[in-house]
Amino acid sequence: MRCRSARVLIGSLGLALALFASPPAVPGEPRWPAATAGTAYRLVEGSYLVDDCTICGRPTFRVPIHGSFQLIPNGQDPLFANYAVGAFRFAGDPMPRSYAGSGRGSYRQGGEVAIVEEMTLTLRIGNRTGIRMSSGLVSPQARLPWIEIDLVEEPLAGRIQFYRLHLVAVAWPEVWFSTDLPFGSMRREIGRVSDGDLLSSNGSVARRGGALAARLGIMPPPPDLGLDAVLVPDPNAEPAKRLARPEIWFSLDKDAWSESLGELHHGDLLSDAGRVVRRFDELVSPFCPQPPVSDFGLDAVAHAPGGGLLFSVEQGFFSECLGVGISRSDLLAESGSVFRRGTDLLAKFHVEPGELEDVGLDAAHVFPDGEVWFSTDTAFRDERYGAVGEGDLLSDTGRIVARNRELLGPFRPVEDLADFGLDALHVVSPPVIRGLCGTIVRGVECPLFAADNGKAYILSTTGGFKPGDRVQVTGELRRACASFCMQGDGCIEVESIVACPGPSGASSRQR
Repeated sequence: MRCRSARVLIGSLGLALALFASPPAVPGEPRWPAATAGTAYRLVEGSYLVDDCTICGRPTFRVPIHGSFQLIPNGQDPLFANYAVGAFRFAGDPMPRSYAGSGRGSYRQGGEVAIVEEMTLTLRIGNRTGIRMSSGLVSPQARLPWIEIDLVEEPLAGRIQFYRLHLVAVAWPEVWFSTDLPFGSMRREIGRVSDGDLLSSNGSVARRGGALAARLGIMPPPPDLGLDAVLVPDPNAEPAKRLARPEIWFSLDKDAWSESLGELHHGDLLSDAGRVVRRFDELVSPFCPQPPVSDFGLDAVAHAPGGGLLFSVEQGFFSECLGVGISRSDLLAESGSVFRRGTDLLAKFHVEPGELEDVGLDAAHVFPDGEVWFSTDTAFRDERYGAVGEGDLLSDTGRIVARNRELLGPFRPVEDLADFGLDALHVVSPPVIRGLCGTIVRGVECPLFAADNGKAYILSTTGGFKPGDRVQVTGELRRACASFCMQGDGCIEVESIVACPGPSGASSRQR
């Protein structure tokens, strides 16, 4: 099992989405423990509901759906990691009211010999309540943090209508991105968004383009130079700085002149701290490009799983050192090797015959397990998904993570465009809290960690400590987390919890 899969199985995947309110209780649903934090999941394209009827004489309806749920750790036994499925919500696309649903359930994955999984749900769909659906124990169709599973309504005597669900879901993080086209937001506090602004999938502006370039010494300060690639330096390298305002590395869409740094190329990797991280020739020189070109451009940049930088270029070239051609769709390692060919990134899609083979690589993020989320520079057609736009967020697992309009939905663009492009991409890693002391206190719905920094957090485990105990906690902070506690300043996925040093600490215990 891959590293990223194992992390999800122990409930420590550091991904989160804005908190959804819990749906109304459905008769017959189990009540899950209130003191658990979880991971937010999002239903992606390919999820659908089947409405079937055995003797109605009407056609079977298959309705695409979108929605979300929370996957909440619920203990482990010798064979399975168990989870509660909370706040499960979905709607038909485009949203027929009769197919809106909500509910809760359970999920488990494990096994003695082979990995198997099982999901059960109790739902309300339209006006029907108490609908029980189950997958049974089946082999996974995807590896965590992806879940792809089929559920069937449990048979009930006398019922002629029944539902089936096909769910494709992924743990949904905060995503930073930029667009290729500027737009106006209907939200007054956002206003005009340029192609140089760095946006967040939670509906906020992570950094304005002017702020990114403010320290580069470009005079006079330009209104906007665009944003072609973005990266936050590896947070694991400096854990003490993870809670501070992060440094951001980026490339410009245009060349510029800096009074302090000299000529800046659109292929240079820059820092908002006012320095050049990598010159474009430093990145491509290990490939011995022929013929030499003044600047190949920098279209995507990402961290390699084993360290170092990965990048793509705006125009292909021949590598004399490797003896092969380099495509603008390829993801390259700064050490001078090809990390992933563009054809590899699209291998699990079903690109229609005759489509462009070199669609470019406009943005990319590489997870520690090697999965790549990316966007292309050119739209193409897929036999399953139809038109795939250059602003759609894709996974090399062969799935569409989010359509461009879904990413931009929280910003409510004034312009009625199908695709604004996706020029830069970074998946935000959760910050780490290390050795923070505080007291376990009683909350409204569950125990809270009242930290000495003045904030209150939900803990994934209290490690056996009780209200009143002084403890010291280390773990990942999720500011927008999935929890039933409905309190606090975020959740901490606990790595360790011990008695806080000092005379007031409780007896020493550790998870």
